[in-house]
Amino acid sequence: MSEQNQQVSLEQLQSRIHEAEQSLQASDRTIAVHFDEMARVTQVLEHEQAHKAELEHQLTEFRQQLVQVEAQQTASNAVNPDEQELRLQQQSRLLLESELFDADWYLAMYPDIKAAKTFSQAPHEHYLRFGAFEGRNPCPEFDSAYYLSQYPDVADTGTNPLVHYLLYGREEGRHIHSSLQEG
Repeated sequence: MSEQNQQVSLEQLQSRIHEAEQSLQASDRTIAVHFDEMARVTQVLEHEQAHKAELEHQLTEFRQQLVQVEAQQTASNAVNPDEQELRLQQQSRLLLESELFDADWYLAMYPDIKAAKTFSQAPHEHYLRFGAFEGRNPCPEFDSAYYLSQYPDVADTGTNPLVHYLLYGREEGRHIHSSLQEG
């Protein structure tokens, strides 16, 4: 019987060895498949990284071009002092002719302007150049700070709010004071 036990044991061992070898081969095949998949993924990643680097380079070039174009536009849009002074004179006349600039009221409301030698005789000049942007109003009916806060497109251009209203805003139906806004 001991020969039989040895033979059964030998057959069992051979069978186990065969199963283990098959499992090992299957594992080798699975590992090879995964390595192939990893190689393909690695190639895709390398391609995508190269594409990303190319896009980043293009973006940098575009940004540099934008800076150059903006600089050129700024240089070409620069107003020479004579043109700027002429524009201020035209705007000054516009304010003087407007019912929305009340020189007496402005001087009464802002005694520092009345006391200022430069602007006491021409309060509209103060309002045009500084007052509107300091939150001062040209009359009780027009709220400079309100107009600029309601219309950021005007604030962004640096245009005097009353000048904008007189030239464009009135016709566009823009509001000049929060209490006058239609609800």
